[in-house]
Amino acid sequence: MTARTSTSQTKSKRVTFVPPVRSKAMLLPLPQGLFDHLSIEQHLKLEALYRGAGDAAYMGTMAEILFVCCFMAEDGYGEGHDKDIIAAQEHLFRTHAQGSATGTWSFDDEAYAAFCKLLTLHDSQLRQAPSYAVFKANERMLQSIRTENQSLSRAKAQMLEAEAA
Repeated sequence: MTARTSTSQTKSKRVTFVPPVRSKAMLLPLPQGLFDHLSIEQHLKLEALYRGAGDAAYMGTMAEILFVCCFMAEDGYGEGHDKDIIAAQEHLFRTHAQGSATGTWSFDDEAYAAFCKLLTLHDSQLRQAPSYAVFKANERMLQSIRTENQSLSRAKAQMLEAEAA
């Protein structure tokens, strides 16, 4: 059974499905081994971007971390870090545009410092939040990406139609 919560939006109701907590383990933070794996992988990708050895996929990982941090902060894990999240977002947009234009995917000193703060926040969130909250934030991030991809696909189809006409 899945719990339902409704939120009102402009004249319509949207139903969000929240997965039920199926085990006591979901009430605990992530297992230490999983936490270590995620944290090390994320920090290594950040270091690669700083050293100029990153790629678009590494930048995508930083975007995913940004989304998850934001969603977890909204859920009460890591509140008060809005300034750090916004700074990382601004650097991500700037660096992504630069990487798309030049093919060089790297962080400068300011972007690196902003993402060091973001990853420190993310590590803290993963250590304190119950597993179900981490999975929920991750699912929200994936849904946001799917929605964005669908919007881009529609826009591309419209552009192709306009060119053909």
